Amino acid sequence: NRSTLDFARRQAGDWFGSRYRPTNLTQQYQSKELSSGTELSYEGKLVSLLIGVENYDSDKWHDLKTPLNDIELLERVMSKRYNAEVITMLNPTKHELEKKIHILQNKLKEGDNLLVYFAGHGQRSADGKEGFWILSDGNFDQSTWLKNSWLKDMISSFEATNILLVSDSCFSGLL
Repeated sequence: NRSTLDFARRQAGDWFGSRYRPTNLTQQYQSKELSSGTELSYEGKLVSLLIGVENYDSDKWHDLKTPLNDIELLERVMSKRYNAEVITMLNPTKHELEKKIHILQNKLKEGDNLLVYFAGHGQRSADGKEGFWILSDGNFDQSTWLKNSWLKDMISSFEATNILLVSDSCFSGLL
């Protein structure tokens, strides 16, 4: 139920906040000395691409209940605690997401940091070797699904130094 979900989110936030301290990434360069004497350095900007799909046009996929709430929570955390530039996509189509990823590919430079978070349906190919993200316009035709391999190829071509990809979907292990 809603109150249990809210309680779990608060606990997760408390756990995360007690272990990781937000850094001010708005400065050009930030460093922090760890207890081992090793220095962590942050250059560039922190960008979060948050993708939540709750509503599906096709009867093949049932609508989901929590992705937009998850996106809203992450948006607040990333912008307020970590000063990230947050790009939120709610119920995007495959074309809209591909276009946004191409824009980010050209925007991010060496030293930049990227978090990509997806919440929505996932699917795998009939042979089980390929995974897909299902966007709001995904239907019975597999060509309307976003291939994990395309996503991996795109992200590996980014110049950003640090990239974290989180997929809250079925068959995300194939990613």
